Amino acid sequence: DLHSFPTRRSSDLDYKGKIIICEESRWNDHIVGGPSHPYMEGSEQEVIDTLQDPEYGFRCYDRFFKNRRVYYKLSKTKDYFTKVIVEYDNDKCEGIGKVLTAYQPDEMTDCERPDLEYE
Repeated sequence: DLHSFPTRRSSDLDYKGKIIICEESRWNDHIVGGPSHPYMEGSEQEVIDTLQDPEYGFRCYDRFFKNRRVYYKLSKTKDYFTKVIVEYDNDKCEGIGKVLTAYQPDEMTDCERPDLEYE
């Protein structure tokens, strides 16, 4: 059930088995609803698919925050990516990850380097 994934009470795993959660209010009011990303409404499965099967089989280091990882997946139409940013408790990205945001850029961000542990 898509709506059971993003709540604080339940979680999902990324493609290497790390636990990822999302606050229900963040999911509903920021990620797939609300004024921040209205185009993401109806993209719930794309966000989950990006975490579970990212493009090229890697996630990237966030260029500004050492405790964040960035997941990308190319859309089926190949005209945009789904980008999901996950924050962890420390710079080693240990423990449970929390989804901060998700959106659909046309291309991957420059200066984000692959997390070699995940390749």
